Amino acid sequence: MDISKAMSICFKNKIKVYPIFCKENKYQIEYSVNDIPKTRYVKKLNNSNEVNIAMTSTYIFLAKKQVL
Repeated sequence: MDISKAMSICFKNKIKVYPIFCKENKYQIEYSVNDIPKTRYVKKLNNSNEVNIAMTSTYIFLAKKQVL
């Protein structure tokens, strides 16, 4: 599944994935359903490339859960 289709499925189901700034220039990925925060992943990400990869894989994972 490509990222645009995954994002479309997630947005239709009111699922949003976004980075959260932590201390020391690190980020974590969090997602919300119906604007209620559900899960914040423990792994801290160091740079924007890691954030983009993590957000892409999270959107695809959540979209596959919605389809099944």
